[in-house]
Amino acid sequence: MTWSCLIATCGDEAWSELAWKRAYPSAMSQGFDEVIVEHHADATLAQARNRILASADCDVVVFLDADDELEPGYLDAMKRALEIVGDHVVLLAPAVRYAHAGGRLENARIVNRGRWPRLNECVIGTAAPRRRLLEIGGFDEWEAWDDWVLWLKCVAKGARIVYVEEAVYRAHVSPTSRHRSLRNGATLHARITAAHREWAAREGVPSLL
Repeated sequence: MTWSCLIATCGDEAWSELAWKRAYPSAMSQGFDEVIVEHHADATLAQARNRILASADCDVVVFLDADDELEPGYLDAMKRALEIVGDHVVLLAPAVRYAHAGGRLENARIVNRGRWPRLNECVIGTAAPRRRLLEIGGFDEWEAWDDWVLWLKCVAKGARIVYVEEAVYRAHVSPTSRHRSLRNGATLHARITAAHREWAAREGVPSLL
């Protein structure tokens, strides 16, 4: 079982610089079989993530945003969890620790615990089988929450979510981040719900929303 950490950036070159400065060192310290960093100046984030997913050579992938980090022991905790569940069609959802400007750190927790599927329990750093992500077409184009859409499709196709609280994804909070700068979350939620139902009907799988 091979594991890759994928760090995809797009647009401004500053994102690539941040990836090499922050995300990459935290991934390299984990012991992944490969850590890939790719910058696509002319792509959307979904396109950049799909391109890096296609270039990976592994069984399990962990995406990492340029401005975030994996805390020590992340990969080991994920591997132990996969050995315990003995099921390769799982989404291994980590705990999240939010890091605020000025150095304040929140306690690590499973975000939106118990609110799936209406809200996302699986952050971008969720470990997932690469083959399954490719089968469902990877990331779709959304202003935000594109990882939630990805996990919805995975679960509708038979994957299950397993919490791995010992694996901690450190998310750095910025007022300019895609999620925090979202102006109308209710409208986007409604659009994603409708799109998911259409996709489920087309694929012949249960709608989760």
